[in-house]
Amino acid sequence: MATITFTVTNDLVHDRRMQRICRSLTDAGFNVTLIGRRYDNSPELPPFPFQTVRLKHFFRSGKLFYLEYQIRLLFHLLRSRHDMYCAIDLDSIIPVSIAGWIYRAHRIFDAHEHFTEVPELTGRPLARWIWSRIGKTCIPRMDLAYTVGPALADVLHNEYDFPFGVIRNLPVKQFATDLPSREARILWYHGALNMGRGLEVTIRAMEYLPDYEFWIAGEGDLSALSES
Repeated sequence: MATITFTVTNDLVHDRRMQRICRSLTDAGFNVTLIGRRYDNSPELPPFPFQTVRLKHFFRSGKLFYLEYQIRLLFHLLRSRHDMYCAIDLDSIIPVSIAGWIYRAHRIFDAHEHFTEVPELTGRPLARWIWSRIGKTCIPRMDLAYTVGPALADVLHNEYDFPFGVIRNLPVKQFATDLPSREARILWYHGALNMGRGLEVTIRAMEYLPDYEFWIAGEGDLSALSES
């Protein structure tokens, strides 16, 4: 049975996309491990059909967090050999590149977003340049890369001179039955509460939709905004 390890920098509780990917690959016969991050207040994970690891950190954000994360993740990856290593976005690509090279394993890159264009890097030219150099150094050495849509795949292909496939980020199809009747209609957001996802605009726009309620589920930098 082929083994594959995915690496992310967030807690795994709300990462529905990675849960779907890991569950799908497990159903397809792979031995899957998902590595993420543990906070002091992280709730226990529900049972999954794949293995999970959450690394504890001293630093929660900033340069020291990313430095600590690279070191902790690399040492963890080197503890056991796997057939494939997949980095989710640029912030976990260095340990994956090194571990994959040492073990002669397949190295995969999953671009959830255009990392160097996220709002957190806006106005920070040095940090943006560093992440860009990391991408241009590591991505061409991957065996496979993919992202969420054809438009972004073209942008990343042109930026890194490496072909990107497309795997859509779609929820699992479900049919709801016996739903309670409600007078108000519901707009539902489920995901990370970060800048650049349109949350602030949606909240302001709700005054023009008096028949709707906006429900938010998730945690992130804008958690306080969702409570206001």
